[in-house]
Amino acid sequence: MLGSLAKWLRILGFDTVYVRAATDTELLDSAVAEKRTLLTGDEELWRAAAKRGVDVVLVKGETVTERLASALRGCTAELRVDPDRSRCAICNVPLRRIRRESVKHTVPYSVYEKHRLFWRCQTCERVYWMGTHVARMRETLAQTGDEPPRKESEDM
Repeated sequence: MLGSLAKWLRILGFDTVYVRAATDTELLDSAVAEKRTLLTGDEELWRAAAKRGVDVVLVKGETVTERLASALRGCTAELRVDPDRSRCAICNVPLRRIRRESVKHTVPYSVYEKHRLFWRCQTCERVYWMGTHVARMRETLAQTGDEPPRKESEDM
């Protein structure tokens, strides 16, 4: 239910574990053992977590924007898209900036020609760059009240 939110949180730099299939008890035990904040849209799980003393956030909303705003309400971290502090949207591993030349034959030619900065996940080797999707992400963050939109050219 919150898989898209998990990807967003990783891109924003949060160490985020997403479990597709687990019982409420397994989720609670894991949150306690790993000292993690549990995000859930399930009110019953939210109540059980609060009763057990788990740091928990009840995420509300139908859209990614609404869920982001709900999940990050009260968050004191600076919320911005910055690959130097982002984590892989898939693996949750911190990204590393890499030499542009190392992706010349990996990314589309137009991407290579247009962009100067690239990052790579050290686990799955997925390559990231500040493409047009970043402008859309910034617009989404601006709708939550957390990041003013910027022109894409500021990042190249």
